[in-house]
Amino acid sequence: VFVLSALVLVSLVAHSGADDRRITGEVDSQLNPFEISYHNQAGMLGAYFSYLLFTLLGWLAFFVPLGMMFVSLRVFSSAIAVRFEPHSFLLFVISLLGTMLYDIHLVTSEFPLAAPDPAGGLVGQKLTEMAVKIAGETGSYLIMAGAIVVLILTYTSISPLLARLVAIPGLEY
Repeated sequence: VFVLSALVLVSLVAHSGADDRRITGEVDSQLNPFEISYHNQAGMLGAYFSYLLFTLLGWLAFFVPLGMMFVSLRVFSSAIAVRFEPHSFLLFVISLLGTMLYDIHLVTSEFPLAAPDPAGGLVGQKLTEMAVKIAGETGSYLIMAGAIVVLILTYTSISPLLARLVAIPGLEY
């Protein structure tokens, strides 16, 4: 699992838009996929992995190899994995909300064809569309920004009340 997570990470880091155009058939559509020289450092497998993960999750795709590494850590040392699980989950949720916050203007744009791809991929785009449908554009901005602030405070375990009661070096309230 650890080796597979390293392969997925390499494929994401070495992602190439040229490979995406080959996979979708925009370029080299007449060639057999096995005859194409892919730019991805993980070869054809890496090109397809990165295309699929970036299409579905956008920049959140980098959490897939991270999760796989935690699974492999759990097999060898559950004490280490248990210590990182809540923090990694909170970081994932903060990142998801951050990409959704960024995607609100793309979803509500009057010119959707001129908008770039959503940062959260297809999953983030659909979640953002649902949030905008439920809470509206301004409500979505407020709810997601507020949730991000609360989760960051939870993630860092620092709240303004705690900072006033306990002297934390470098933190002034």
